[in-house]
Amino acid sequence: GGTLLATLPLSVKLLPLFPAFALFPKNQWLRLARLYRGELIAAAIVLFTFFPERQFHLIWPYYSQVLGKVVWLLSLPFLPDAIYLAEADPIVIGPRLIVRIVFECSGIEGITLFDFLFGMVALLGWNRMNKRRLLMGYGIGVAAVLSANVLRIVLLVVLGNLYWPTIGEGSFHVHAGWVFFGLVFTVFLYFTYGWMHRAAKKPAS
Repeated sequence: GGTLLATLPLSVKLLPLFPAFALFPKNQWLRLARLYRGELIAAAIVLFTFFPERQFHLIWPYYSQVLGKVVWLLSLPFLPDAIYLAEADPIVIGPRLIVRIVFECSGIEGITLFDFLFGMVALLGWNRMNKRRLLMGYGIGVAAVLSANVLRIVLLVVLGNLYWPTIGEGSFHVHAGWVFFGLVFTVFLYFTYGWMHRAAKKPAS
């Protein structure tokens, strides 16, 4: 299950890795850590974020309320009579469409797609990339995807109530979401790809 109590015993499966620390003395591990610092940071990011569904399940009871409230507030200029219900899965009620924001609306699909595409870009260009900027770029990208997900739900609420009440029916909005997040990644990469490849400035001697 996606709870803290389920996550803690699940982490016990990592215990067999700990005897590997006895293979080298402490100073050797420190040397390896300094030598492969960039790779270790990338590995930690992959470990904790490349499969983010568990993390999202843990924070969903809190994040869902923030997401629902923000979507409702951004929809108000277009739908002044919209009503917000702070349920476990928040609900935005409009005159023609009622939108329930469930876990699948959390942006998890967008984050998963972003992680995969960003990982491929980082893998193919690893030796030419500025590792510090690559790490910063990852954080910027995740923030961009989560922000774009808010915009996606707002568009669903507004367009569904003003023009297209059936937009939330069937699997159209799911497939459209994949296309939407793909476009978000393309725009993100357009503005950051060259920046992540630039070498860090060396301090003046």
